[in-house]
Amino acid sequence: MTWILKASLVALLLLAGCAGPGREDPAANLPASALASQVEDLQRSGDPANRIHVVLLGDGYRAEDQAKLSRDARNWLATFVGTPPFANYASYFNVKVVHVVSPQDGASNGSHGLGVTRDTVLGATFRNASPEGVAPDYRLLVVDNARVLALAMALAPECTVALVLVNDSKYGGSGGAVPVFSANPASGLIALHELGHAFGGLADEYQCGDTSALPATLEAFPNVTARRDPDQIKWRSWIAPGVPLPTPAGVPGLGLFEGAYFHDTGVFRPRQACRMRSLGDGFCEVCSEAIVRRIYDRVRPLDPPITPLAANPLRLSVARPVPVPDTVRVAWAVDGAAVAGDGDTLVLPAPLQGNHTVTATVTDTTPLVREGLERLTAVQTWTFGSPQAARVEPARHLVLRLVRTPRGFQVAERRVVDLPLPPDAGRGAWQAEVVGPGGDVQFRTGLEDPSPLRGEFQHPGESGRIQGRWMEDGRPVSFLVRIPWVEDGELALFRKVEGAPRVRLGTVPLGEGVRPAY
Repeated sequence: MTWILKASLVALLLLAGCAGPGREDPAANLPASALASQVEDLQRSGDPANRIHVVLLGDGYRAEDQAKLSRDARNWLATFVGTPPFANYASYFNVKVVHVVSPQDGASNGSHGLGVTRDTVLGATFRNASPEGVAPDYRLLVVDNARVLALAMALAPECTVALVLVNDSKYGGSGGAVPVFSANPASGLIALHELGHAFGGLADEYQCGDTSALPATLEAFPNVTARRDPDQIKWRSWIAPGVPLPTPAGVPGLGLFEGAYFHDTGVFRPRQACRMRSLGDGFCEVCSEAIVRRIYDRVRPLDPPITPLAANPLRLSVARPVPVPDTVRVAWAVDGAAVAGDGDTLVLPAPLQGNHTVTATVTDTTPLVREGLERLTAVQTWTFGSPQAARVEPARHLVLRLVRTPRGFQVAERRVVDLPLPPDAGRGAWQAEVVGPGGDVQFRTGLEDPSPLRGEFQHPGESGRIQGRWMEDGRPVSFLVRIPWVEDGELALFRKVEGAPRVRLGTVPLGEGVRPAY
Protein backbone atom coordinates (compact mmCIF):
# COMPACT_ATOMS: atom_id res chain seq x y z
CA MET A 1 0.00 0.00 0.00
CA THR A 2 1.44 3.37 -0.94
CA TRP A 3 1.94 6.25 1.45
CA ILE A 4 -0.45 8.25 -0.74
CA LEU A 5 -3.25 5.84 0.09
CA LYS A 6 -2.36 5.84 3.76
CA ALA A 7 -1.98 9.60 4.10
CA SER A 8 -5.46 10.15 2.74
CA LEU A 9 -6.75 7.32 4.87
CA VAL A 10 -5.68 9.08 8.06
CA ALA A 11 -7.84 12.07 7.26
CA LEU A 12 -10.76 9.86 6.38
CA LEU A 13 -10.53 7.83 9.58
CA LEU A 14 -10.94 10.94 11.68
CA LEU A 15 -14.44 11.13 10.26
CA ALA A 16 -15.21 7.41 10.60
CA GLY A 17 -16.25 5.28 13.56
CA CYS A 18 -19.34 4.52 15.57
CA ALA A 19 -22.41 6.68 15.37
CA GLY A 20 -22.48 9.32 18.09
CA PRO A 21 -25.22 10.67 20.36
CA GLY A 22 -28.17 12.01 18.50
CA ARG A 23 -27.45 9.99 15.39
CA GLU A 24 -29.71 7.29 14.10
CA ASP A 25 -29.06 3.82 15.51
CA PRO A 26 -27.42 1.85 12.65
CA ALA A 27 -28.77 -1.42 14.02
CA ALA A 28 -32.28 -0.14 13.41
CA ASN A 29 -31.48 0.26 9.70
CA LEU A 30 -30.08 -3.21 9.20
CA PRO A 31 -32.33 -5.37 7.03
CA ALA A 32 -33.91 -8.35 8.75
CA SER A 33 -31.97 -10.64 6.41
CA ALA A 34 -28.68 -9.23 7.74
CA LEU A 35 -29.70 -9.84 11.34
CA ALA A 36 -30.54 -13.42 10.31
CA SER A 37 -27.09 -14.01 8.79
CA GLN A 38 -25.53 -17.38 9.46
CA VAL A 39 -22.41 -17.39 11.64
CA GLU A 40 -19.73 -19.97 10.80
CA ASP A 41 -16.94 -21.05 13.15
CA LEU A 42 -13.67 -20.92 11.21
CA GLN A 43 -11.52 -21.70 14.22
CA ARG A 44 -12.53 -22.74 17.73
CA SER A 45 -9.40 -23.00 19.81
CA GLY A 46 -10.75 -23.10 23.34
CA ASP A 47 -12.89 -21.68 26.12
CA PRO A 48 -14.74 -18.60 24.78
CA ALA A 49 -14.29 -16.90 28.16
CA ASN A 50 -10.51 -16.99 27.69
CA ARG A 51 -9.99 -16.36 23.99
CA ILE A 52 -9.80 -13.41 21.59
CA HIS A 53 -12.71 -13.36 19.16
CA VAL A 54 -12.06 -12.26 15.58
CA VAL A 55 -15.26 -11.77 13.60
CA LEU A 56 -15.00 -11.58 9.81
CA LEU A 57 -18.06 -10.16 8.03
CA GLY A 58 -18.56 -10.59 4.30
CA ASP A 59 -19.87 -7.80 2.07
CA GLY A 60 -20.73 -7.98 -1.61
CA TYR A 61 -21.37 -11.72 -1.39
CA ARG A 62 -24.73 -12.79 -2.83
CA ALA A 63 -26.58 -15.93 -1.70
CA GLU A 64 -24.84 -17.92 -4.42
CA ASP A 65 -21.44 -16.53 -3.29
CA GLN A 66 -21.54 -17.77 0.30
CA ALA A 67 -19.39 -20.83 -0.40
CA LYS A 68 -16.84 -18.46 -1.92
CA LEU A 69 -16.98 -16.35 1.25
CA SER A 70 -16.05 -19.42 3.29
CA ARG A 71 -13.12 -20.13 0.95
CA ASP A 72 -11.95 -16.52 0.93
CA ALA A 73 -12.21 -16.34 4.71
CA ARG A 74 -10.23 -19.55 5.16
CA ASN A 75 -7.56 -18.31 2.77
CA TRP A 76 -7.16 -15.17 4.85
CA LEU A 77 -7.24 -17.18 8.09
CA ALA A 78 -4.28 -19.21 6.79
CA THR A 79 -2.40 -15.93 6.22
CA PHE A 80 -3.38 -14.64 9.66
CA VAL A 81 -2.36 -17.72 11.65
CA GLY A 82 0.76 -18.06 9.52
CA THR A 83 2.05 -14.57 10.32
CA PRO A 84 4.18 -14.06 13.46
CA PRO A 85 3.43 -13.20 16.19
CA PHE A 86 -0.18 -14.23 15.49
CA ALA A 87 1.21 -17.57 14.30
CA ASN A 88 2.80 -18.14 17.70
CA TYR A 89 -0.52 -17.53 19.48
CA ALA A 90 -3.05 -18.89 16.98
CA SER A 91 -4.58 -21.06 19.72
CA TYR A 92 -5.47 -17.90 21.65
CA PHE A 93 -7.96 -16.86 18.94
CA ASN A 94 -11.44 -17.99 18.01
CA VAL A 95 -12.44 -16.88 14.51
CA LYS A 96 -15.94 -16.61 13.04
CA VAL A 97 -17.30 -15.50 9.68
CA VAL A 98 -20.70 -13.82 9.36
CA HIS A 99 -22.42 -14.77 6.11
CA VAL A 100 -24.02 -11.44 5.21
CA VAL A 101 -26.03 -11.83 1.99
CA SER A 102 -25.93 -8.77 -0.28
CA PRO A 103 -28.30 -8.09 -3.20
CA GLN A 104 -25.32 -7.56 -5.54
CA ASP A 105 -21.73 -8.70 -5.65
CA GLY A 106 -18.58 -6.61 -5.52
CA ALA A 107 -18.03 -3.06 -4.31
CA SER A 108 -18.93 0.31 -5.77
CA ASN A 109 -16.14 1.68 -8.01
CA GLY A 110 -14.58 -1.79 -7.93
CA SER A 111 -13.96 -4.45 -10.53
CA HIS A 112 -17.33 -3.69 -12.16
CA GLY A 113 -15.92 -0.27 -13.13
CA LEU A 114 -15.49 3.25 -11.81
CA GLY A 115 -18.80 5.00 -11.33
CA VAL A 116 -20.66 1.69 -11.00
CA THR A 117 -22.57 1.45 -7.72
CA ARG A 118 -23.18 -1.93 -6.14
CA ASP A 119 -25.97 -2.61 -3.64
CA THR A 120 -24.33 -4.26 -0.62
CA VAL A 121 -25.46 -4.50 2.99
CA LEU A 122 -22.36 -2.89 4.49
CA GLY A 123 -21.86 -0.32 1.72
CA ALA A 124 -18.44 -1.40 0.41
CA THR A 125 -17.03 1.40 -1.78
CA PHE A 126 -13.63 2.12 -3.33
CA ARG A 127 -12.70 5.78 -2.89
CA ASN A 128 -9.88 7.85 -4.28
CA ALA A 129 -6.96 8.18 -1.87
CA SER A 130 -4.65 10.25 -4.06
CA PRO A 131 -3.88 13.88 -3.19
CA GLU A 132 -4.71 16.67 -5.60
CA GLY A 133 -2.58 16.60 -8.72
CA VAL A 134 -1.92 12.85 -8.56
CA ALA A 135 -3.78 10.37 -10.72
CA PRO A 136 -6.65 8.81 -8.73
CA ASP A 137 -6.13 5.21 -7.67
CA TYR A 138 -9.48 4.33 -6.00
CA ARG A 139 -7.90 1.77 -3.68
CA LEU A 140 -9.33 3.07 -0.42
CA LEU A 141 -11.98 0.44 0.32
CA VAL A 142 -14.42 1.58 3.02
CA VAL A 143 -17.68 0.37 4.55
CA ASP A 144 -20.30 1.70 6.95
CA ASN A 145 -18.38 1.15 10.19
CA ALA A 146 -21.34 1.78 12.48
CA ARG A 147 -23.39 -0.77 10.60
CA VAL A 148 -20.56 -3.31 10.77
CA LEU A 149 -20.12 -2.91 14.52
CA ALA A 150 -23.85 -3.07 15.16
CA LEU A 151 -24.17 -6.27 13.14
CA ALA A 152 -21.09 -7.83 14.73
CA MET A 153 -22.37 -7.14 18.23
CA ALA A 154 -25.83 -8.43 17.33
CA LEU A 155 -24.63 -11.74 15.87
CA ALA A 156 -21.33 -12.30 17.69
CA PRO A 157 -21.49 -10.21 20.87
CA GLU A 158 -18.27 -11.72 22.20
CA CYS A 159 -16.45 -9.99 19.31
CA THR A 160 -13.03 -8.55 20.17
CA VAL A 161 -12.23 -7.18 16.72
CA ALA A 162 -14.37 -7.10 13.57
CA LEU A 163 -13.05 -7.12 9.99
CA VAL A 164 -14.85 -6.90 6.65
CA LEU A 165 -13.92 -9.04 3.66
CA VAL A 166 -15.31 -7.60 0.40
CA ASN A 167 -16.09 -9.79 -2.59
CA ASP A 168 -14.16 -7.81 -5.19
CA SER A 169 -11.03 -8.78 -7.09
CA LYS A 170 -9.69 -5.21 -7.09
CA TYR A 171 -6.82 -4.55 -4.67
CA GLY A 172 -7.65 -2.29 -1.75
CA GLY A 173 -8.53 -1.86 1.88
CA SER A 174 -8.57 0.53 4.82
CA GLY A 175 -8.30 0.60 8.61
CA GLY A 176 -9.59 2.29 11.71
CA ALA A 177 -12.32 0.91 13.93
CA VAL A 178 -12.97 -1.77 11.28
CA PRO A 179 -10.17 -3.17 9.09
CA VAL A 180 -11.50 -3.70 5.54
CA PHE A 181 -9.87 -5.63 2.69
CA SER A 182 -10.91 -7.05 -0.66
CA ALA A 183 -10.81 -10.66 -1.82
CA ASN A 184 -7.76 -9.85 -3.94
CA PRO A 185 -5.06 -12.20 -2.53
CA ALA A 186 -2.65 -9.31 -1.98
CA SER A 187 -5.21 -7.35 0.06
CA GLY A 188 -4.93 -9.76 2.97
CA LEU A 189 -1.65 -8.06 3.87
CA ILE A 190 -3.58 -4.83 4.34
CA ALA A 191 -5.72 -6.57 6.97
CA LEU A 192 -2.62 -7.68 8.88
CA HIS A 193 -1.26 -4.13 8.92
CA GLU A 194 -4.61 -2.75 10.03
CA LEU A 195 -4.86 -5.37 12.78
CA GLY A 196 -1.59 -3.92 14.00
CA HIS A 197 -3.57 -0.74 14.58
CA ALA A 198 -6.97 -2.07 15.64
CA PHE A 199 -5.70 -4.89 17.86
CA GLY A 200 -2.06 -4.13 18.63
CA GLY A 201 -2.46 -0.39 19.27
CA LEU A 202 0.45 0.32 16.91
CA ALA A 203 1.21 3.51 15.00
CA ASP A 204 2.16 3.82 11.34
CA GLU A 205 5.91 3.97 10.82
CA TYR A 206 6.10 5.24 7.25
CA GLN A 207 6.84 8.78 6.10
CA CYS A 208 4.84 11.02 3.81
CA GLY A 209 6.32 14.47 4.37
CA ASP A 210 3.96 15.51 7.15
CA THR A 211 5.15 18.68 8.91
CA SER A 212 2.21 19.19 11.27
CA ALA A 213 2.63 19.34 15.05
CA LEU A 214 2.92 15.98 16.74
CA PRO A 215 -0.11 14.87 18.76
CA ALA A 216 0.07 14.77 22.55
CA THR A 217 -0.79 11.06 22.34
CA LEU A 218 2.28 10.11 20.29
CA GLU A 219 4.15 8.54 23.19
CA ALA A 220 1.18 6.28 23.93
CA PHE A 221 2.12 4.22 20.87
CA PRO A 222 4.65 1.49 21.66
CA ASN A 223 6.51 1.70 18.33
CA VAL A 224 7.15 5.42 17.68
CA THR A 225 8.73 8.15 19.76
CA ALA A 226 9.97 11.72 19.54
CA ARG A 227 12.41 11.18 22.43
CA ARG A 228 16.15 10.87 21.85
CA ASP A 229 17.28 10.33 25.45
CA PRO A 230 18.38 6.65 25.62
CA ASP A 231 16.78 6.27 29.06
CA GLN A 232 13.41 7.38 27.66
CA ILE A 233 13.31 5.17 24.57
CA LYS A 234 10.39 2.77 25.06
CA TRP A 235 12.15 -0.12 23.34
CA ARG A 236 15.58 0.43 24.96
CA SER A 237 15.64 -3.19 26.20
CA TRP A 238 15.79 -4.28 22.53
CA ILE A 239 18.73 -2.04 21.57
CA ALA A 240 22.15 -3.68 21.73
CA PRO A 241 25.00 -1.84 23.50
CA GLY A 242 27.02 0.38 21.22
CA VAL A 243 24.24 1.09 18.70
CA PRO A 244 24.37 4.83 17.86
CA LEU A 245 21.28 6.81 18.80
CA PRO A 246 19.74 8.15 16.61
CA THR A 247 20.69 5.26 14.36
CA PRO A 248 21.97 5.89 10.83
CA ALA A 249 20.32 4.10 7.93
CA GLY A 250 22.03 0.84 7.10
CA VAL A 251 22.80 -0.16 10.68
CA PRO A 252 21.39 -3.66 11.23
CA GLY A 253 19.13 -4.60 14.12
CA LEU A 254 17.13 -2.34 16.38
CA GLY A 255 17.86 1.26 17.21
CA LEU A 256 16.35 4.70 16.83
CA PHE A 257 15.69 5.27 13.12
CA GLU A 258 14.37 8.67 12.08
CA GLY A 259 11.21 8.89 10.02
CA ALA A 260 7.87 7.59 11.29
CA TYR A 261 4.24 8.53 11.96
CA PHE A 262 4.09 10.28 8.55
CA HIS A 263 6.97 12.64 9.49
CA ASP A 264 10.36 12.60 7.76
CA THR A 265 12.11 14.09 10.78
CA GLY A 266 11.56 14.33 14.53
CA VAL A 267 9.84 10.95 14.97
CA PHE A 268 11.68 7.65 15.35
CA ARG A 269 10.92 3.95 14.83
CA PRO A 270 12.66 0.81 16.17
CA ARG A 271 13.79 -0.83 12.90
CA GLN A 272 14.47 0.16 9.33
CA ALA A 273 11.78 -2.25 8.09
CA CYS A 274 8.53 -3.39 9.69
CA ARG A 275 4.99 -4.28 8.60
CA MET A 276 3.80 -1.01 10.15
CA ARG A 277 6.04 0.76 7.59
CA SER A 278 5.74 -1.54 4.56
CA LEU A 279 3.21 -4.30 3.93
CA GLY A 280 5.84 -6.65 2.54
CA ASP A 281 7.84 -6.81 5.77
CA GLY A 282 7.09 -8.70 8.95
CA PHE A 283 6.27 -7.16 12.32
CA CYS A 284 9.47 -6.02 14.02
CA GLU A 285 10.43 -7.16 17.52
CA VAL A 286 8.91 -4.12 19.21
CA CYS A 287 5.60 -4.39 17.35
CA SER A 288 5.49 -8.15 17.94
CA GLU A 289 6.03 -7.57 21.65
CA ALA A 290 3.17 -5.06 21.75
CA ILE A 291 0.84 -7.51 20.00
CA VAL A 292 1.75 -10.34 22.39
CA ARG A 293 1.15 -8.07 25.38
CA ARG A 294 -2.26 -7.19 23.93
CA ILE A 295 -3.00 -10.90 23.55
CA TYR A 296 -2.22 -11.42 27.22
CA ASP A 297 -4.36 -8.43 28.15
CA ARG A 298 -7.31 -10.53 26.98
CA VAL A 299 -6.21 -14.13 27.45
CA ARG A 300 -4.72 -15.62 30.61
CA PRO A 301 -2.12 -18.38 30.23
CA LEU A 302 -4.56 -20.54 32.27
CA ASP A 303 -7.96 -21.72 31.15
CA PRO A 304 -10.69 -22.31 33.78
CA PRO A 305 -9.39 -24.80 36.33
CA ILE A 306 -9.81 -28.55 36.34
CA THR A 307 -11.12 -29.88 39.64
CA PRO A 308 -9.24 -33.06 40.55
CA LEU A 309 -10.92 -36.17 41.85
CA ALA A 310 -9.88 -37.74 45.13
CA ALA A 311 -7.60 -40.58 44.07
CA ASN A 312 -4.42 -42.39 44.98
CA PRO A 313 -2.19 -41.40 43.33
CA LEU A 314 -3.59 -37.89 43.02
CA ARG A 315 -3.21 -36.32 39.57
CA LEU A 316 -3.48 -32.54 39.17
CA SER A 317 -3.51 -30.82 35.78
CA VAL A 318 -3.77 -27.34 34.36
CA ALA A 319 -5.64 -26.46 31.18
CA ARG A 320 -4.18 -23.71 29.03
CA PRO A 321 -3.85 -22.39 25.50
CA VAL A 322 -0.65 -23.63 23.86
CA PRO A 323 1.58 -21.26 21.87
CA VAL A 324 3.89 -22.42 19.07
CA PRO A 325 6.60 -23.03 20.00
CA ASP A 326 5.33 -23.92 23.45
CA THR A 327 7.26 -21.49 25.62
CA VAL A 328 4.95 -21.89 28.63
CA ARG A 329 6.47 -23.38 31.76
CA VAL A 330 4.57 -24.73 34.77
CA ALA A 331 6.19 -24.62 38.22
CA TRP A 332 4.57 -26.80 40.89
CA ALA A 333 4.74 -26.33 44.66
CA VAL A 334 3.23 -28.01 47.72
CA ASP A 335 2.86 -25.67 50.70
CA GLY A 336 5.31 -23.31 49.02
CA ALA A 337 8.03 -25.91 48.46
CA ALA A 338 8.90 -26.64 44.84
CA VAL A 339 8.13 -30.14 43.58
CA ALA A 340 8.85 -31.74 40.23
CA GLY A 341 5.92 -32.05 37.86
CA ASP A 342 5.56 -33.41 34.36
CA GLY A 343 4.76 -30.21 32.53
CA ASP A 344 1.05 -29.52 32.86
CA THR A 345 0.53 -32.44 35.26
CA LEU A 346 1.57 -33.22 38.82
CA VAL A 347 1.18 -36.70 40.29
CA LEU A 348 1.27 -37.07 44.07
CA PRO A 349 1.70 -40.79 44.82
CA ALA A 350 1.12 -40.47 48.57
CA PRO A 351 -2.13 -39.16 50.06
CA LEU A 352 -1.95 -35.66 51.53
CA GLN A 353 -2.70 -35.75 55.24
CA GLY A 354 -4.05 -32.63 56.92
CA ASN A 355 -4.38 -29.25 55.25
CA HIS A 356 -2.17 -28.53 52.26
CA THR A 357 -2.00 -26.12 49.35
CA VAL A 358 -0.76 -27.03 45.88
CA THR A 359 0.01 -24.29 43.38
CA ALA A 360 0.80 -24.29 39.68
CA THR A 361 2.53 -21.13 38.45
CA VAL A 362 2.14 -20.87 34.68
CA THR A 363 4.52 -18.50 32.87
CA ASP A 364 5.09 -17.84 29.20
CA THR A 365 8.85 -17.51 28.80
CA THR A 366 8.61 -16.32 25.19
CA PRO A 367 11.59 -14.31 23.95
CA LEU A 368 9.10 -12.08 22.12
CA VAL A 369 8.40 -10.08 25.30
CA ARG A 370 10.98 -8.19 27.36
CA GLU A 371 8.75 -5.61 29.08
CA GLY A 372 5.44 -6.21 30.87
CA LEU A 373 6.29 -9.79 31.81
CA GLU A 374 3.77 -9.82 34.69
CA ARG A 375 0.97 -10.27 32.17
CA LEU A 376 2.46 -13.61 31.10
CA THR A 377 2.03 -15.35 34.48
CA ALA A 378 -0.98 -16.86 36.23
CA VAL A 379 -1.32 -19.01 39.35
CA GLN A 380 -3.78 -21.78 40.06
CA THR A 381 -4.28 -23.07 43.61
CA TRP A 382 -5.76 -26.26 45.04
CA THR A 383 -6.48 -26.55 48.76
CA PHE A 384 -6.75 -29.97 50.37
CA GLY A 385 -8.14 -30.89 53.77
CA SER A 386 -8.56 -34.13 55.74
CA PRO A 387 -10.13 -36.45 54.78
CA GLN A 388 -8.56 -35.97 51.38
CA ALA A 389 -10.80 -33.84 49.23
CA ALA A 390 -9.77 -31.29 46.67
CA ARG A 391 -11.30 -27.97 45.85
CA VAL A 392 -10.04 -25.32 43.48
CA GLU A 393 -9.54 -21.93 45.04
CA PRO A 394 -8.08 -19.53 42.51
CA ALA A 395 -8.76 -15.83 42.83
CA ARG A 396 -12.30 -15.17 41.63
CA HIS A 397 -12.99 -12.12 39.53
CA LEU A 398 -15.69 -10.74 37.30
CA VAL A 399 -14.37 -9.71 33.89
CA LEU A 400 -16.48 -7.27 31.91
CA ARG A 401 -15.66 -5.91 28.48
CA LEU A 402 -17.12 -2.44 28.13
CA VAL A 403 -17.89 -1.56 24.52
CA ARG A 404 -18.99 1.84 23.25
CA THR A 405 -21.69 1.43 20.66
CA PRO A 406 -24.90 3.30 19.89
CA ARG A 407 -27.00 0.25 20.80
CA GLY A 408 -27.32 0.94 24.51
CA PHE A 409 -26.77 -1.25 27.53
CA GLN A 410 -26.64 -4.96 26.89
CA VAL A 411 -24.99 -7.93 28.58
CA ALA A 412 -23.79 -10.42 26.00
CA GLU A 413 -22.43 -13.89 26.71
CA ARG A 414 -22.90 -12.95 30.38
CA ARG A 415 -19.57 -11.18 30.24
CA VAL A 416 -19.75 -8.21 27.87
CA VAL A 417 -21.33 -4.92 28.86
CA ASP A 418 -22.36 -2.90 25.82
CA LEU A 419 -22.46 0.75 26.90
CA PRO A 420 -24.32 3.62 25.26
CA LEU A 421 -22.17 6.49 24.11
CA PRO A 422 -20.91 9.02 26.67
CA PRO A 423 -23.07 11.93 27.86
CA ASP A 424 -23.67 14.54 25.21
CA ALA A 425 -22.02 17.35 27.15
CA GLY A 426 -20.58 18.24 30.50
CA ARG A 427 -18.67 16.14 32.94
CA GLY A 428 -20.06 12.74 33.70
CA ALA A 429 -19.26 9.18 34.59
CA TRP A 430 -20.27 5.58 34.32
CA GLN A 431 -20.99 4.09 37.72
CA ALA A 432 -21.33 0.44 38.61
CA GLU A 433 -22.04 -1.03 42.01
CA VAL A 434 -23.22 -4.31 43.44
CA VAL A 435 -26.82 -4.32 44.61
CA GLY A 436 -27.86 -7.06 47.01
CA PRO A 437 -26.29 -9.19 49.74
CA GLY A 438 -22.80 -8.88 48.32
CA GLY A 439 -22.93 -5.14 47.80
CA ASP A 440 -19.31 -4.33 48.52
CA VAL A 441 -17.84 -3.68 45.07
CA GLN A 442 -18.00 -0.24 43.54
CA PHE A 443 -16.68 0.69 40.14
CA ARG A 444 -16.57 4.18 38.72
CA THR A 445 -15.16 5.50 35.47
CA GLY A 446 -14.73 9.22 35.08
CA LEU A 447 -15.36 10.95 31.78
CA GLU A 448 -14.03 14.37 32.73
CA ASP A 449 -11.60 14.00 29.86
CA PRO A 450 -13.46 12.65 26.80
CA SER A 451 -10.54 10.47 25.80
CA PRO A 452 -9.04 8.62 28.81
CA LEU A 453 -11.13 6.29 30.92
CA ARG A 454 -10.20 6.18 34.58
CA GLY A 455 -11.83 4.41 37.45
CA GLU A 456 -11.38 2.67 40.75
CA PHE A 457 -12.77 -0.33 42.56
CA GLN A 458 -13.25 -0.99 46.26
CA HIS A 459 -13.55 -4.38 47.89
CA PRO A 460 -12.84 -5.77 51.37
CA GLY A 461 -9.09 -6.24 51.52
CA GLU A 462 -8.61 -5.25 47.89
CA SER A 463 -8.82 -1.92 46.14
CA GLY A 464 -7.08 -0.21 43.30
CA ARG A 465 -7.30 2.04 40.31
CA ILE A 466 -7.95 1.10 36.71
CA GLN A 467 -7.55 3.16 33.62
CA GLY A 468 -7.67 2.82 29.88
CA ARG A 469 -8.78 4.71 26.80
CA TRP A 470 -12.05 4.83 24.96
CA MET A 471 -10.24 6.13 21.90
CA GLU A 472 -6.83 5.32 20.46
CA ASP A 473 -5.64 7.56 17.65
CA GLY A 474 -9.24 8.37 16.81
CA ARG A 475 -10.32 4.72 16.84
CA PRO A 476 -13.04 3.56 19.25
CA VAL A 477 -11.96 0.60 21.35
CA SER A 478 -13.35 -1.58 24.09
CA PHE A 479 -12.13 -1.55 27.68
CA LEU A 480 -11.63 -4.55 29.92
CA VAL A 481 -12.62 -4.30 33.58
CA ARG A 482 -11.56 -6.94 36.09
CA ILE A 483 -13.07 -6.53 39.55
CA PRO A 484 -13.13 -8.84 42.58
CA TRP A 485 -15.87 -11.44 42.50
CA VAL A 486 -18.96 -11.04 44.66
CA GLU A 487 -21.05 -14.13 45.28
CA ASP A 488 -24.50 -12.58 45.59
CA GLY A 489 -26.54 -9.75 44.19
CA GLU A 490 -26.21 -8.04 40.85
CA LEU A 491 -23.91 -5.48 39.29
CA ALA A 492 -25.92 -2.41 38.36
CA LEU A 493 -24.64 0.09 35.80
CA PHE A 494 -25.59 3.75 35.88
CA ARG A 495 -24.91 6.81 33.78
CA LYS A 496 -24.37 10.02 35.69
CA VAL A 497 -24.16 13.47 34.14
CA GLU A 498 -23.13 16.35 36.37
CA GLY A 499 -26.14 18.28 37.59
CA ALA A 500 -28.65 15.55 36.76
CA PRO A 501 -29.92 12.42 38.53
CA ARG A 502 -28.12 9.25 37.60
CA VAL A 503 -29.90 6.87 35.22
CA ARG A 504 -29.85 3.10 35.77
CA LEU A 505 -28.94 1.40 32.48
CA GLY A 506 -29.13 -2.26 33.41
CA THR A 507 -27.74 -5.01 35.58
CA VAL A 508 -25.44 -8.02 35.41
CA PRO A 509 -26.63 -10.90 37.66
CA LEU A 510 -23.96 -12.31 39.93
CA GLY A 511 -23.67 -15.59 41.79
CA GLU A 512 -25.06 -18.34 39.60
CA GLY A 513 -26.13 -15.84 36.97
CA VAL A 514 -22.62 -15.28 35.67
CA ARG A 515 -19.46 -17.35 35.71
CA PRO A 516 -16.48 -15.87 37.57
CA ALA A 517 -13.10 -15.58 35.93
CA TYR A 518 -10.05 -16.84 37.78
